[in-house]
Amino acid sequence: MEERNLDLVARNEDTRDKFHTEVIRFELDQILQHFAETIQAINAQFDVADELFESGKVIERENIWRAQIIFLASALDFYMHELTKYGLCEIYDENWDRTDKYENL
Repeated sequence: MEERNLDLVARNEDTRDKFHTEVIRFELDQILQHFAETIQAINAQFDVADELFESGKVIERENIWRAQIIFLASALDFYMHELTKYGLCEIYDENWDRTDKYENL
């Protein structure tokens, strides 16, 4: 079996500037709309859970409830992420004043 060289070696090329990606930005009303749509989709799963219960599939209904909790946490995480990104971009674009915490990034 051939042995792999796992030594830490300095890279010869600078790749930092090769992959410039554009930040996808949403306006505040879009951020709230995305969150509201996700909450509606999560709420719609209550109907599915009720149908499963009526057909005797109690475990499946409980799995739907667990999934709803996970989706809710994910929706809140995305909402907070987008709000934070919005604020950082506003500061970067000099529409908002810089803060001490922004300067420490």
